[in-house]
Order: sequence, then C-alpha cells, then structure tokens
Amino acid sequence: MIDIPTETVTGSATTATVAPIRAVFPATADMAQMGKWSSDRVVRKWSDAVSGSADSAKFRGDVAADSGPNTLKSWMMSSAVIGIKPNAAFEFIAAECLTWRCEFTERDGAAATTKSFSYPRRSGFPKLVRRRMLDESKGITTGMQAALDRIETSLRR
Repeated sequence: MIDIPTETVTGSATTATVAPIRAVFPATADMAQMGKWSSDRVVRKWSDAVSGSADSAKFRGDVAADSGPNTLKSWMMSSAVIGIKPNAAFEFIAAECLTWRCEFTERDGAAATTKSFSYPRRSGFPKLVRRRMLDESKGITTGMQAALDRIETSLRR
C-alpha cells in the first residue's frame, strides 16, 4: 500500500506577555532551550558547529509521545531552520515533513507569540489511530500552548 498524503493537519496557539519581543524571540527561537518549555521535546545539539538559530541551521533532539504519565514512544528527530527574521518569525522543519512556525507581533511594548504547525496526514490505519484514538492535532496544540505559557511565565520573573 502506498502511503499518500490525504490532507494537511494544522494547529496553532497564541500567548501574550508583558515582555518585549527582543526578550521573547531569543527564548523561543533557541531550540537548545526547548526542554525548558516543552515537556516532550529536548534538543540535544545544534549541528555543524552552529550555536544558535540561523537560516539552514540543523539540530537534533529527542521527542516523546506521551499519554498521561505514560510514554508511548520516544525517538530522535533531525530538524532544520527554514526561515528566520529576527524579532518577527522563526520556522523550522522536522523529519522532512512537519513544519513549525513562530510569529511575533508587538503592541505597546508587549509581545504576542503565535506558534503553528502543519504536516501532511497519511492514509490508512496509522491515520485512524492518530486521528481518532490519540486526537493528535489537539494534543500538539495543547502542548504548544503549554510551552508558550511556560516561556511567558519565565519572562515575567
């Protein structure tokens, strides 16, 4: 059976903070800090002697799929930065198909951050399991919101 994309799965989360974009952007775009914000992703290292976010920079990290307190699966994932505009947007692609984007806007000195994702959903039984049993899109969106909220809380201190 050929695994053909049947639709695009998307989701987004937004948070506002009293911190300025110049503080929010580096906290969000430095993937080596991701373990502080996200409970399921930890970047182990930037590749090719890169020490931070830059166009085409590559990084590897651990990812875990959890259901409550139980880890269902964990794996290593390679990713690459595909777009960066300081204090405006940061985008990377993971596993050559899952695109993550953070956009930053400022109003009255405070920052709003919107994080979004998209990927092609595949056909067949894995699609059924991910969609119906794991409610995959909702889980990713909930995790993004929690990570953004952790960043906001940290920057308020």
